[in-house]
Amino acid sequence: MIGRAKRGDTSGYRFAGYEFSCINPRDLSFLYSEIFLSEPYRFDSKKPNPLIIDGGVNIGMSVAYFKSIFPDSRIVGFEPHPQAYAVAKDNIERNRFDNVTLVNAALSGASGTIKLHYISNEIMASTVGGRLHARGLTPDSVEIPAVTLSKYLVEDADFLKLDIEGAEYAVLAEVGDRLRLVRNMFVEFHLTRGDGNNKLPEMLRLLEDAGFNYLITSTAFSRKTASVAPLGEVGPVSSLLVLARRVD
Repeated sequence: MIGRAKRGDTSGYRFAGYEFSCINPRDLSFLYSEIFLSEPYRFDSKKPNPLIIDGGVNIGMSVAYFKSIFPDSRIVGFEPHPQAYAVAKDNIERNRFDNVTLVNAALSGASGTIKLHYISNEIMASTVGGRLHARGLTPDSVEIPAVTLSKYLVEDADFLKLDIEGAEYAVLAEVGDRLRLVRNMFVEFHLTRGDGNNKLPEMLRLLEDAGFNYLITSTAFSRKTASVAPLGEVGPVSSLLVLARRVD
């Protein structure tokens, strides 16, 4: 349960023994429910310090969750949104999470710079693709650094999380044979009408070729909005989850 911090605290909110600041309290509640209550990122490991690669840290709620189940885990996290990155960095430092490397860059199929689209005063769903335009919105944009996953995937990784708003296929394709270094994977796959760059069949083929079993299911958001009359939720953008585990 999320509670307000005591007067004089600078965090703003407390949950699960952590102190967190946020930009929009509504987002904090949504993230807590999605991550801590639904637990889509839970995985098993016999290692006391598993390596976790977190693509799409946002304000750091996922980092807090990983530290709650593996306090000694090593985490490399990526967050391209400048404002979300600043809040995540503050939350990580405030809660004294050790062995966390936070990178202010977008995971992409190539290194360099890339344009990030976002809605002003919102830190959820910023994207390097056309998802916001497809929803009929007029986003702001900013040039940000882009990095490749292969630069960081240099040893066995126990868990890879990708919630990167449409760059999933390009990021996994760039990794190549190093995908076999990953043991467990959570991918929120984003479909946008007219975007031929994020390809679900090709991505699933990458997983099969790398020796993964996988499960395709709905996101927490789509389960909630499409629980009744689901065809009414069909539109130009959609999301689904791909959960994968490498076969020994």
